[in-house]
Amino acid sequence: MQRRAGLILSVIAVLSAPAGLGSTGNATHAKGERQGAIAGTLWMIGGPAPGHRVLRNTGIRVLAANRVVASTTDGRGRFHVTLAPGRYRLALTNGSLLLPRHVDVATSQTARIRLTLSVK
Repeated sequence: MQRRAGLILSVIAVLSAPAGLGSTGNATHAKGERQGAIAGTLWMIGGPAPGHRVLRNTGIRVLAANRVVASTTDGRGRFHVTLAPGRYRLALTNGSLLLPRHVDVATSQTARIRLTLSVK
């Protein structure tokens, strides 16, 4: 039981460590290209205490074709990233998978999502 509690606390420490990436990340894009966006909140489900908790100051990777397009952190668990239209994969900066795993960004629209990390 102590080993499991130690593992859970280690996961929380890694997840709550600031990524040092600033509050907003933007993808590089051609000048004049119409953009879209991803916005939402990052939540943790489970862990040492049951229930849902906002993950504050946690780095999120937004990836396209295995290359980091944008990274963002937020002190209140919220994020907003402006991107070129397309399909993006989402993960924490430490590589942990999030749900949903992918998001589609459309021109001139904001995809509003609730990201979750499930911890046992």
